[in-house]
Amino acid sequence: MKTSNKILLSTLLAIFLIIIGIHMALYAKYKSGDFIVKNNEYLQIDSTSLQPVRFVRAMGMDNLIIMPSDKFVIARSKKMPDYFKYLIVGDTLVITGETSANENGNESERRRMSETVWLHLPGVEMITVTNTAVHLGGTPDSAAVVNRNIQLSASSLFVQPQAAETKMYFGKMQVAASNGSELIFSDNPSNVSEVSCELRNSKLQDAPSASIGSLSIKADQQSTVQLNGDNFRKLNNTKQ
Repeated sequence: MKTSNKILLSTLLAIFLIIIGIHMALYAKYKSGDFIVKNNEYLQIDSTSLQPVRFVRAMGMDNLIIMPSDKFVIARSKKMPDYFKYLIVGDTLVITGETSANENGNESERRRMSETVWLHLPGVEMITVTNTAVHLGGTPDSAAVVNRNIQLSASSLFVQPQAAETKMYFGKMQVAASNGSELIFSDNPSNVSEVSCELRNSKLQDAPSASIGSLSIKADQQSTVQLNGDNFRKLNNTKQ
């Protein structure tokens, strides 16, 4: 083999080994929780343990993921906008990504932060969200479910939006939705022990793969309800 070919082969082999090394290092960080994969990209994240709270308030976010946990932890990208804030005030965790814009001298417009925030949350007394899209995850262990009491205003609550290898379980869900909010059960296998829902100018929509053990709904005339046959038969009452 010519010397030039040996040099070329050695160079290509070195580049290949470097690429393999980078991927192995990224995978090690991913397994340790330093990275999260989103849309086939690695996101470097910060995770922070929080002191226990009784209440959570969230405002102005387009991707707030709430997962059941036995510890209070918030995770987010290492590169977050300056307007993203979280703090604990008394017994309440307040998270905000809301921004405002003033265009052509008009009144300011409320906007949502697009970056994802992961909140690992045990049971709390109340979760209040305004102008926010919440993605609520369950647990594969039916004995480890967490009950949720959630108030929505101009917000969306998606139940189990991420596909999972096994059925995901949820405890009791009490939801009060108003001001054009929506409660959407995604079409991924899930089991919710009980849902109690109050709708004011809002929407409830289930899916064939979402099984609800007990269901009660109170809705005004401006609200809409869409149920599949199995969950409709479990409906306790609907009041106008």
